[in-house]
Amino acid sequence: MADLHVWMPLVETGTGAEVYTRVLADRLRERGHTVTLDSVPQFYQYCPWLAPVAPPEGGNVVLANSWNAAAFAASGLPTVSVCHLVVHDERLRPFKSWPQRIFHRLFVLPMERAAVRRAAANVAVSPLVARQMQRILGADNVVTVNNGVDTAYFSPGEPPERQAGDPLKLLFVGKPSLRKGYDIVAAIIGALGDKVEFISAGPEPPPGLPRPEGNYPGKLDKAALREAYRAADLLLFPSRMEGLSLAVAEAMACGLPVLTCEGSSMDEFIPAGGGIVRPADDIAGFVYEIECVMRDPAAHSTMRDLTRAFAVDHLSEQRWVDGMEEVLMSARA
Repeated sequence: MADLHVWMPLVETGTGAEVYTRVLADRLRERGHTVTLDSVPQFYQYCPWLAPVAPPEGGNVVLANSWNAAAFAASGLPTVSVCHLVVHDERLRPFKSWPQRIFHRLFVLPMERAAVRRAAANVAVSPLVARQMQRILGADNVVTVNNGVDTAYFSPGEPPERQAGDPLKLLFVGKPSLRKGYDIVAAIIGALGDKVEFISAGPEPPPGLPRPEGNYPGKLDKAALREAYRAADLLLFPSRMEGLSLAVAEAMACGLPVLTCEGSSMDEFIPAGGGIVRPADDIAGFVYEIECVMRDPAAHSTMRDLTRAFAVDHLSEQRWVDGMEEVLMSARA
């Protein structure tokens, strides 16, 4: 069986989708495949067909983000399009600015529908994204390959020592936004007060979003992020909608239970008894569940074990790369 030579034209965005592409490129190279990763500035997000890149000699398959895959499918090579989240779901409309609504409707939607038509395979990063692609984009050749993380590196450390009455350590990781439910995070922290310690790792909340009392260390490097997961008692991730968050997968691999919202996609990855799942507007319910965790250290320990086991079984990097390698092999010229 011939090895892959994957062309990965990448529009730099600084998001999880870019991390996904760069890590996959590294892992495929480690398996002996050739990967040509051509990155271009974010400007080309608005005109990917003008990006100054071309397929490499000997390339036999293209892997690209669904927002621009149609432009690179014109290379003539079979294309695998990866969709990280279908932003056209009507449930997201209240959490978009007017410029976002216009850009998504007039540019992204036509590009993604063209990608669905032209791609040899369309990859969804989670079951929710697969359903969205079928319902909204009209895709009928969707393959679901869950995102994955290095569960050997992201692993539990020594359980944090907690004395009776100590505040529970709550962690948020990512870019604060309404879609990510940062307003929900603020409401939870406000309701719990000094019963909890809060850390928000990532950019500062932008104007218009609340800034709950807590520690804001900025973006953490990989080692510091792992230690933050290990030191925390609960990851607050009440996103209103996700594809499959790498932060959640990393946290779960470290044995950190997750609080998230029903219908967000992430609720499909929380094992029974291994986290907190409530409707987005149920602040009182979230607070009650967190207080239950405070009162029952044994149950919290079980949550950690269930969370870690699920991540190893379903969110490992090896499982992800195996799945993507199979898709690319099937699609290649």
